[in-house]
Parts: sequence; structure tokens; C-alpha cells
Amino acid sequence: MKNTVKLLLAMLFISDAQAANDKVAEAVQDICKERAYLLDLAKFLQDAGSSYFTDQNALLKQAAKWQLAAAAETSQEGRCKFLTLSRFATLEAYKQERQYTEALAKHREANNLVQQQIGLLTAAAAAAKLKLKEDSNQHAATNAGVLTLKFKLDNSGDTVCTGKEKVTEIERTGKEPNHRQATSILLTAAEDITKLFATATVAISGLNSCGNNGPSALATAANNCAFDGGETMAITFATATKKLASASTKIFNSDDDKSKCDSATDTITEQTPATKILARKICEAMLKPYPQLAKTAQLSGKQLKENPDFRVWTRNCNPRFRAIKDLNSGENLKYLQTYIETTYGDTTNKFKQTFLDEVDKTKLPSRSSAEQASKDIEELADTKTFSETITHLEDLRSQKEAAPSAQHSGSPTETPANAENCKEKSQGECKDENGCEFKDGKCQAKVTTTTGTDAKTNTTGSNSFVFSKVLLMLPFFISIINFQKNIL
Repeated sequence: MKNTVKLLLAMLFISDAQAANDKVAEAVQDICKERAYLLDLAKFLQDAGSSYFTDQNALLKQAAKWQLAAAAETSQEGRCKFLTLSRFATLEAYKQERQYTEALAKHREANNLVQQQIGLLTAAAAAAKLKLKEDSNQHAATNAGVLTLKFKLDNSGDTVCTGKEKVTEIERTGKEPNHRQATSILLTAAEDITKLFATATVAISGLNSCGNNGPSALATAANNCAFDGGETMAITFATATKKLASASTKIFNSDDDKSKCDSATDTITEQTPATKILARKICEAMLKPYPQLAKTAQLSGKQLKENPDFRVWTRNCNPRFRAIKDLNSGENLKYLQTYIETTYGDTTNKFKQTFLDEVDKTKLPSRSSAEQASKDIEELADTKTFSETITHLEDLRSQKEAAPSAQHSGSPTETPANAENCKEKSQGECKDENGCEFKDGKCQAKVTTTTGTDAKTNTTGSNSFVFSKVLLMLPFFISIINFQKNIL
């Protein structure tokens, strides 16, 4: 029973924590904290999508590695395993570009208004330092009926905000804000900025006969006051307040409903306060987060087998599945899914070991000049070297596929290109897949045979003709052998 109560209390606590306003946003109570919070929010809006292109580039580079690995494979099934992965990574990199563009527009729109509000608060805090002072010896009475008093402004007033306030100083426990959890925040309206300026009092002393009048009009207050030549002026200011807004501005509909913006801002008009428009744009940005791209380190065969496109690609390029027509149900689907899960691993760790770690250790031949060179696949996945390598691997594959048919002919040949490529290779680099073989203590081009077409070389047709004549003469040879036996 006790455990049940504890569980219910924990669930209630979690629910309340998720529903409540962000604690840092809730603690914003003056323009200094408001500015610090908005500066952090602006950075959040600016950086929220930065990982998208990092993840996209990682996917595209991995796609290039897998395509190179496919080109280096000697079997069709081997090529298919890597080709499907390359295609998957490429499509994952680009499939959410529309969502990214939409999120970018919302975040930029909100950030522009946040920057405007920051500018307003910065200017207000600077203006609040201004003080009214007597401009000594500049007063004048230009005629018998007018006394002109001169004043000037300087910024010797108290600093309202240091400009160095930290967002972690807003809330007493030093928390970082969770901007997506903020349901409301104190936002200062431009028309409230004047409240920031302290009330100034000008006191003229050294007068005679002034009445003891309370707050009143100037004529009443100065009635009967007489100057005796010893007058002085003093200007004092009341303490300025930093809290200008009387209430927070709603961002979402409520603490419990973060799926909708404040319904009061569903319709924006010319009369809608700027603070409410700002809150609306912040809300729209939060409801349009940047898309998260797949990460290859999180892949597994168990995940890939559920992807309909991946199943189609596997069926199309793997010979053992080409006869399958229905990929959506039945034994064929089960058979194909079992193959994918087994081939690519049922865990992310198994997938990583075979299709990420092992691929990263691969060295492949590339050719950018007369000689080919073996390089790490990481280096070869770059744009320029990728093109050089993929085309060279295609040439090597073509040579290898042409070799079996050439072995049946009677004319051994070696291409000048192969002879040159193989000449300088060590025993470890001298590989059959490159058209080379280690023989007589050195690496040399592998000798193959070609099917001749001239009069000195038997063609397939000529060989057939000779074989037919042998069959016709066979009875004659047998009779000769029997005759010789009888004589002996």
C-alpha cells in the first residue's frame, strides 16, 4: 500500500512539473532579468537548428562510404547490402528539408521580435541613468514678466541594469531555462518605459512670504513668494523601479495545454499589443521544432526491416529475392524481414561493428594520376576523391568480370595499364582484384587469355567443327586398334 501511495505521489509530482510554467521564466520580475532571459532565448532560437546540417552532412558522408564499399564488393549480394544502406542514408539526409525550412522561418520570425524587445530594454536601462541638473549661471529674465530657468541632462544617475546579468541568476537555485516549457513571461510594453524614469523634484529655497500650500498648481504654490536675492535650487530624484509590467504575458493557452498558443492572439490586429504579438511568435516557434535526422549509430537490422522502402530496395538488388512480388504480407515478407535483421544485426551494436567500424577500417584503391594508391575510406568519401575512387573501382570490377571469358581462349594477354599498375606493388598490395598476381618474387599483371578471331586462333565455331570431325572418325580409329590386336 505504501509503495502504491509513493508511486501515485511521484506521478503527481512529475505531472505537475511538466504542466507548470518554467521556473526561470516565472522568476522574471524586472527589466534586467527580462533582458537576461530574452538574450538566452534569442541564442536558443538561433542555435536550435544548428545540429540539422551537422547531422545531414554526417549522413551524406556515411552514404558515400557505403557506396564505395558497395563498389568494392565482388558479389551482387555484397554490393546490394551496402547499396541499400547508402540509399537509406541519402534519403534520410534530405527527406525532412521542408520541415526544416518551415521551422527556420518560425524561429527567425520570433528571434527578430525578441531582438527588438532586447533593444527596447537596453535603451530604457541606459536612458534611466539620465538626471536633470541645474545649468548654473544660465538662468535669465529677458523681460520684466518672465524668468527662464535652465536645466541640463547627464547620465550620472544610478545604474538600473548592469548589462551583465546572467540567466542563471534569475532563479534563486541557479537553474538554466527550459524555453519550451515556458507558458508565460513578464514582457515590458514600450508605453510603460516612462515608468522607469524617477520623478524629479526641483526645490528653490531662500524665498520669503511663501504660503504653506500643499500639492497644487504652480500659481497657487508660488503665491506670495518673494525673492530676497539669496535663492538656491536643488533637484532630487525618487528611486526608480525596475518592475514595469504588472502581469506576465501568456505564451501558451495554459500551463496544462502547451499544444496551442494563447487563444487571445488567434487574431492579430493593429490594436494587438506588441508584447502579445511577441509571445505569439515565441509560441509558434516552440510548436515548430526542427526535425531530428536519423543517426547511423542508432541503426539496426531490427529497425531497417520495418522500413518498406528498404525492403523494396533489398528485393530489387538481391538475386535471392527478385521473384518476390508481394512485400507487404505472408511468408515472403517474413522471409525478407528475417534476412534483413540477420544481415544487419538485431542490435545497434552489431550493426555498428559490421557496417560502421569495419567500413571505417577499409582501405580502397583510388586513382587520380597514372598510379593507383590505397587510401582510407574516410578520406575517399570526400567529393573529389569519391568520384575518382568510384570510377576506378568500376573499372577494376569490369576487368574482373571480363577475366573468366578470356581464360578459355588460347592467346595469353596482359594489358599495358595492368602491367604498369602492378609493377611497383609490394606482395601485400598485389591483389587479384586489382588485376595483379605475385609471381617469381615480384608483382606482375595477371596473365589472361583472349578469344581469337583471326585465322590462327580457333574460335568457338572452329572448335565445334573440329570436335564434330573427331566424332565422325571415332569408329575408324576403333577398327584400327582392333586390327592391331588381332595381328599381335
